[in-house]
Amino acid sequence: MGYTGISSEWRGAMNLGDSAQMTSILHRGDTLEKLLRDCSDYRVSTLPVMDAEGQISGAVSLYDLLAKMMLPDYLVKAAHVLGDEAVALHDIEPDMAHWCRLPIDEHITQKYYVVTPESSLTKGLALMADKDSTCLFVVDKSGQYRGIVTRITIAQRLLDKL
Repeated sequence: MGYTGISSEWRGAMNLGDSAQMTSILHRGDTLEKLLRDCSDYRVSTLPVMDAEGQISGAVSLYDLLAKMMLPDYLVKAAHVLGDEAVALHDIEPDMAHWCRLPIDEHITQKYYVVTPESSLTKGLALMADKDSTCLFVVDKSGQYRGIVTRITIAQRLLDKL
């Protein structure tokens, strides 16, 4: 089944500001433990990093971090042949006490996307698909962070309209 459109009662009624989930924010020097705990608490995979003026200056992604911690390139390339009972792979699990003490700084990326609270759900979904992104940061006209939008938060918003 393809695109069937949005009913007229929903047209213009929903925007990304309504779908945004407020999360914690990170700052340079915060630890990877803070990132892991906050992502777990908020059930998101990416958090914004703020500069001294309170503007988003980057993001940290669990996807990138966990890949760096646990997935050497040779394992990614061999994923299709790894067995479920490859006991030797358990040795690759990271030393969490070590990793959790490290600052987030070297894991900050500039690959993040910003929308306004007034942006439509359609724009948000299109941008995530086009950029192959799992989330968008919602920022108001004054540059203040207003939350994160994911496909899950959009689905929750759609269900709220039932």
